[in-house]
Amino acid sequence: MISFHPFGGAQEVGASCGILKLGMRHILVDAGMRPAARPGQSRTPDMEALKTFSLDAILITHAHIDHTGCLPLVASLFPTVPIYATESTIALMRILLLDSARIMEQEHLAHELETPLYDQTMVTETLARIIPVAFHQELRPVAANQEISVTYLPAGHILGAGMLHITSPWGSVLHTGDISVGHHRTITGVDLNTLPQVDMMICEGTYGNRSHKSRKDQEQNVVATIQQVIGHGGRVLIPAFAVGRA
Repeated sequence: MISFHPFGGAQEVGASCGILKLGMRHILVDAGMRPAARPGQSRTPDMEALKTFSLDAILITHAHIDHTGCLPLVASLFPTVPIYATESTIALMRILLLDSARIMEQEHLAHELETPLYDQTMVTETLARIIPVAFHQELRPVAANQEISVTYLPAGHILGAGMLHITSPWGSVLHTGDISVGHHRTITGVDLNTLPQVDMMICEGTYGNRSHKSRKDQEQNVVATIQQVIGHGGRVLIPAFAVGRA
């Protein structure tokens, strides 16, 4: 039997976190935060529901905070569970999670908010536990069942982002994480014709109901605007508000 239990990120943006149940084995995919939580809304996934499960492994699709922001907190609840991610994702998480801990500490001191979810020590301890995985490398993440196999496939989203191709005695699954099919200047988009045939697909759909403007046109508009401002003796500040957007 295969089933998926979301604890966040279902019908919302942020706090992506869910358990993939394969027979009696439980694999947690991502442990995100709600970076822009509304007043009264928790930044975390449903931690109380998550605590009712025993985990065999934690798989991280990519480094964005809405997919990793609660990983130190979740990892502390399951101190012996192995965590897997690509090397590039680990490198980006080191920057983002340490920065997240610093920001939460500043918010706490400045506004007397609730205690930060974790501190920099917890981040360092979590990062030390993560096992790096290469793309297309066959991984056996569940010690108690070596028939469960996971392969990271390039997701084309940001550096290190991977889709999870999972095979098991109960069937196969493709968990896409965030994907991009268009080519960026630094990341090659996903070729949909190369995706494996599976029994079940769990697909991120953050922008699934809208059309994007041409990236080339947007780049040209940015360049034209910069040239116009500089031509009038002005200065240009470009905020990079998320990893992969710069």
